[in-house]
Amino acid sequence: MSKYKWGDNIFTTNINNQQLRENDPNKDKHIKISSDVKNALSFDIVFFNHVFKNDNEEYYKLFLRPAPNDDNNLEIELNSNKTITTIFNIHGKFFINTKDGFKSLKNEESKDIFIFDSIDGGYDLLKPIFIYFRGHQFKELHIPLSLLEGVSQISLTYQLQYQATKFFKPENSGKIQIDLVNSIDYVENNNNIQKIKLYNKASTYIQQIPYIVDGANSYNEIINELYEIEMEDKNNKFIDKNYHLNTYFESKVTDSIKELLYPGMEQTINTFINKTNYDLNFKTQSEIVASSEFPKYYDIKNYKDKIKIENNKYFFSLDNKTNFSYPSNKVTECDSLDCSNGILYSPLYSGPLIFSKTININGIILTLDFKVSNNDLYKLNLISSDTKNLFSENYVVKIDLEKISKMFNKDKEGVISYINENQTKI
Repeated sequence: MSKYKWGDNIFTTNINNQQLRENDPNKDKHIKISSDVKNALSFDIVFFNHVFKNDNEEYYKLFLRPAPNDDNNLEIELNSNKTITTIFNIHGKFFINTKDGFKSLKNEESKDIFIFDSIDGGYDLLKPIFIYFRGHQFKELHIPLSLLEGVSQISLTYQLQYQATKFFKPENSGKIQIDLVNSIDYVENNNNIQKIKLYNKASTYIQQIPYIVDGANSYNEIINELYEIEMEDKNNKFIDKNYHLNTYFESKVTDSIKELLYPGMEQTINTFINKTNYDLNFKTQSEIVASSEFPKYYDIKNYKDKIKIENNKYFFSLDNKTNFSYPSNKVTECDSLDCSNGILYSPLYSGPLIFSKTININGIILTLDFKVSNNDLYKLNLISSDTKNLFSENYVVKIDLEKISKMFNKDKEGVISYINENQTKI
């Protein structure tokens, strides 16, 4: 949780479905894969921990490339490095563990069999592992979000069948586990700007690292994401706050990772980082957290969330208009010209008050809370025409709530006079 104290008010940001980096037990391996058979074919993996949307379907993207499993220990003849092995006719089935049991994944033709490119490779005597040519493409699989309800990881069982000219057993099965929880750090609090870093936005698992590729591990995080959240200065006579959000990606693709993934994944990774043909999928919801006394002073039927996009920045606000209604003495919604853009603060309400906005950004749930400290004080901001002094003149008005409530019912002008007489400049 990141917190910034704004006078007596507190602005808090929290990503409530993720894990602090320092406490993340899986930060070194968010992807795990196992094989039931040795000397067999398994997969290299690239996973984007991001909810995509297409034709009203929400899904994660998983990329698989057939590869000899990492416990490969082939016993072959000394001169076998001069021969080429071909693995072909590769077919796979995938079953995902859901709250309702296992369900099969479907390809673009709604069939449950996925066909992969053939592999050519040979045996390296200098470092005795099977080396295959990585020029063949990754296969893209979609993991529907609807199948992941109530779970925090993707758990797949795979079955592979294929033909090989030599060395390899003709089938394999195993499991793939992918942790959907991002590691996060709250990296900066600066006045009304807060920054949050999300790790493992995209990550990869490579079965075998050739000796010619230095500085690479089997598991690598290849893309991180940074959220920059700014709370807009807004007159304190309003409860609601406006926010600006900017997101950008940090590439962790090293030359070693390029050796392992490119050219097959180059375009996909660059397209994602550059946000080409890419839209953030937002869902927002606002609420005011208050005591049971709140309805006596406010009549707000619903909160109208508004999202605007400008120069790759996202603006979040409310589209509610309100005024102070007399003689009900309530802040109510309205649509006339004299209405205020926002939810007005009522001097009659003295209980706890939090304006809370929840933003679901492609599966990341971000909560922004602004806690208003009133303590029976009605804060007024008198806006100066000099921008340097904007919001600089503050007044505190001590209010006898019982007295002012009676006055509102009889003499509205008297209330204004009462406020003016009891204000103190600070």
